[in-house]
Amino acid sequence: MGAIQFIHISDVNIGRKADKLLFGQTCEKDGITTLKQVVSDAGKLQADFVFITGDLFDHPATEEDLAWIDEIFLPLDKTAVIYCQGDHDYMKSDGVLANYSFRSNIYVAGCSEYRNPVPAGSAIYGVKHENATAMIDVIRFPKKNAVLYCAGYYSAGAQMAVLDELTPADDEMTNILLAHAGNHGAIPIDYPTIRKAGFDYIGLGHEASYKNMYNGRICYPGVLEPDNNRETGPHGYVQGKLSDGVVSVRLVPASQKEYKTIRYPVSNYMSDEELADELHRIIAREGEKNIYSIYLVRPEKCEKSFHLQEALATYRIAALSGEVYQREDYDEYRKANRGNAFGRLLDKLDADSPIREDGAKLAVDLVIERSKIYTRSSRKMNDRLYEETIRVVIENLKQDMDKLRTSKDIQAYEQAKERLAESPDVLERLNEAWAMERKNKLELLTARNNQAQIVPRHRSKWIRTGIRAAIVPFVIFCIMALFLMPRAYIQMSERMNGTDVVRFLVTSILAIVLCFVIGYVFARLIDQNKADGIRKERADAERLERELAAKGEQLHEVRTGYQLQDTKRREIQSDVNAREDLVAQTIYKLQVMEEAMRTLE
Repeated sequence: MGAIQFIHISDVNIGRKADKLLFGQTCEKDGITTLKQVVSDAGKLQADFVFITGDLFDHPATEEDLAWIDEIFLPLDKTAVIYCQGDHDYMKSDGVLANYSFRSNIYVAGCSEYRNPVPAGSAIYGVKHENATAMIDVIRFPKKNAVLYCAGYYSAGAQMAVLDELTPADDEMTNILLAHAGNHGAIPIDYPTIRKAGFDYIGLGHEASYKNMYNGRICYPGVLEPDNNRETGPHGYVQGKLSDGVVSVRLVPASQKEYKTIRYPVSNYMSDEELADELHRIIAREGEKNIYSIYLVRPEKCEKSFHLQEALATYRIAALSGEVYQREDYDEYRKANRGNAFGRLLDKLDADSPIREDGAKLAVDLVIERSKIYTRSSRKMNDRLYEETIRVVIENLKQDMDKLRTSKDIQAYEQAKERLAESPDVLERLNEAWAMERKNKLELLTARNNQAQIVPRHRSKWIRTGIRAAIVPFVIFCIMALFLMPRAYIQMSERMNGTDVVRFLVTSILAIVLCFVIGYVFARLIDQNKADGIRKERADAERLERELAAKGEQLHEVRTGYQLQDTKRREIQSDVNAREDLVAQTIYKLQVMEEAMRTLE
């Protein structure tokens, strides 16, 4: 078997916002810079393979992501890049990863076909092995006499134990297993069992730190670039070589930074400049790109506070602990200064409100710090030293308060408050405008309904009037007929022939018709008399509708104006609230400093 040289990376997590509140932008650039360095080193090494065992991205890859990574790996014309997905960049069933056509030599594990420009017969030409399954992709590289088994992810959830019984199909080949496996939701793996399965190299992902197990047979490269203070130590990529079944690997540190901790002892007699110089030397030696957590170690009785923020502003400092001494016990100072001016200041520590207590504490601490009486075993301060000290402390407080008041955040907050004060509060008027507009809409709807009902109402009334005019005579006629017609019929039957009977019936029918005609004529007469009133009613209704519509437009315009003003004020209020949250500590600090000034004056 010929020797195979490879580079193995994992958990690059492109797109993750590392240390977002502190160094998000620079940390994200660090990961990209390191990845480009890995590609450059692979080209110089003329590596046969670059293995990526999951989480190249912090999310399922988009088409823009793949176009970008394709460009990154394009210079590796003699190297096959094997991309095995993890739990963050899993291959979605409807995603672009399975169907993306690469210009570089990238083999995406789990695809039905490998879409890259590698020609058949090339040294890095790979084909899908007959033993490939839905869960384990198998890629054979004939020219390299190598077979790669790749366990990728197709969802973000917990994975099946697909590695438990996996063994190479051909012992004569160089067999390599790649998987994003381990604990905490990754593909389960039993290291002693998989070690005996017969693979020449097992490259894994999902661990933050570099791990070399069984003399390099199983290897985690760790994250390419650390992104939190738990990922300490060196980070980079694994460089390996496989020859005649023997594997040799080493971690090549390549990350742009490390998370490091500095613990430095301080004393009462060390100045800010001396401490800053020592920290400068340490950081210069360890690397200025690293992210540091600095802990100042105080021996007993060390009460000096230091001021290092400006001196260390150019470095990546994630935490600076112990800079200011938190003094809690003042009993020694009280006992030593009973009856003098400093003792009277100490008595003000027992204030009746939190802000006064904090102000008095700040005043006392500043006096102690400025006078350096913490270096005296007696802890006593005479009145002359006290007067000289408070003059300097008050002057320093004024300067510090001016700096805070003129800081960018405070200035922006004050400007936002001024805009809020200038913005009229129209909420009550807006509510009144809403109520008036709703009332107007209801009145307009009622007027339109009334107008629409004028003609139907009149027609209904006309019909009722006509019916009443016809029915009343008809009923009277019928009542009279019930009493008179039998008698008249008996009397007339003796004297009337058949023709007279018919004439009588026709006359009766005509009398009934006449009743209806009279009712109709009566109704028409009433209708004619009321026509002018109906026209006037309709004209009044139309005029009322126009007035209400015009009033509605005016009310809508007024309400819209109030609403715009209220929306603008709400936006300003939100801005003030956001800025207030941002500067809340600074505002309280200013209030405490003002209280300290009053206490000293």
